[in-house]
Amino acid sequence: LVFLLALRVYSQDVLPSKCRPPWFAERLGKYPDALEVLTVKTPLYSLVFQSEEPKPGLEMRCLRTTNITVDRSSWFASVTYEYYEFEKLEKIRIHGTVVASTIHSWNSYISDNTIEFYSGQPLVGTPLASLEVIYNDNHCILTKSQMFGFQVWVTTSYLTTKDEVPYTCTLLYEICSGKAKHFVYNIANCQNDPAEGGK
Repeated sequence: LVFLLALRVYSQDVLPSKCRPPWFAERLGKYPDALEVLTVKTPLYSLVFQSEEPKPGLEMRCLRTTNITVDRSSWFASVTYEYYEFEKLEKIRIHGTVVASTIHSWNSYISDNTIEFYSGQPLVGTPLASLEVIYNDNHCILTKSQMFGFQVWVTTSYLTTKDEVPYTCTLLYEICSGKAKHFVYNIANCQNDPAEGGK
């Protein structure tokens, strides 16, 4: 429930002038692809940091996807996630599911570049959130939304083996955001979790 409340925003605000996804794409040889984010072989991601400080009660520590299943007829995706709430010495695991679809919001792109999240099907009304994919590759994603600002998501398997954020996403975050990083992922709290193995 907390996750759904945190996402209850329709985001697509204007990007800073220095944050130019088409320019990034031309030079990096990789255009944003929202559907690719949902359909890659092992689409399990952890949110590492974001530009907006989480509101009290909506911190969602160690937020990560645990499964993404795409319906190949409708191209809607069922996204299951989990995060932790910390109360004194107790760590409580919270689970949930949202439905995701992709839309095309930049004419200069061939692929859809925005992911919209809904509480369930049918997809009616205003989405809970709309995340614009600024950049994505095999290891990380840079997104933009109104409530969370810029966010960097990294494949959980990369985090567990490398203990770092890929340089490209960090660089693009700094170019686009110019703000301090508010960390959601903490190695001590998030990585030493048996349930994370193999993701």
